[in-house]
Amino acid sequence: MLLNKRSFAALMLLISISGHASDTTSEVNNEQLGAVKTVTVVYPGKAVYIAFGPSGPIHIPVPIPGAGIVGALATGAVAGAVNAGLSKNDNDSPTSLNDLVTAKLGDTGLNRHFTDSIETVLRNHGFTVKEVDASSPGLPTIKPDGHLVLHASGSPYQGSDAVLFIRVGTGYVTPGRYHAYTRRVIGDIVMFKSDTYDAILRQHVSWKQSDDPYSYSSVDALEGDLQHAIDGLNEGLMAQVDPFNKLFDTLQR
Repeated sequence: MLLNKRSFAALMLLISISGHASDTTSEVNNEQLGAVKTVTVVYPGKAVYIAFGPSGPIHIPVPIPGAGIVGALATGAVAGAVNAGLSKNDNDSPTSLNDLVTAKLGDTGLNRHFTDSIETVLRNHGFTVKEVDASSPGLPTIKPDGHLVLHASGSPYQGSDAVLFIRVGTGYVTPGRYHAYTRRVIGDIVMFKSDTYDAILRQHVSWKQSDDPYSYSSVDALEGDLQHAIDGLNEGLMAQVDPFNKLFDTLQR
């Protein structure tokens, strides 16, 4: 997406998830957003499903599109951080759930469906939208700061007034050995102004559901109910389209 190929592994984000209440928060520069007529959406690529077991703080890796989770996990530092959260009895790799989904279900189309829905929201609110993938020329470089907030830089993007990036992750996590695995959806939707790369809009998602009907006592139980479990993650991510739509409903354009 906004990535330098030479530095993609270093730009992997690990978003911490704890037992606190989840929330969706937004930051909008209404004046700058009002001047935007055309938006380029960068497709985040195929969804990657993650399952993490107990042992201290839980992390779901959220890829910066264009790098992907699997490539970033190849680096020792990142792999060590995420594997520290896995029980030896649960899985030998944080991507093993995704491997199983790929083998049994193929590409679920989740990120395709989610991106299409975000683009529909933009069009319904008066924007002219086009889509590119991570290999499209002219895209800026993106990297997180110390607080994992994304920033864009580089030569001004010539294809539109603004560029929108979707960075989302879905997974099942458990806060401890005697707790169930439940759904988590985390990530960000960020729109940058194409000439200055000021962040015009940020919507941060940190979502979970209390008393979640999609819960499993172990990874084995999750994998034994694979289609239903993945349907639950897909449902959780798609539920984030409505807050994005309501955000624009509150703005004057």
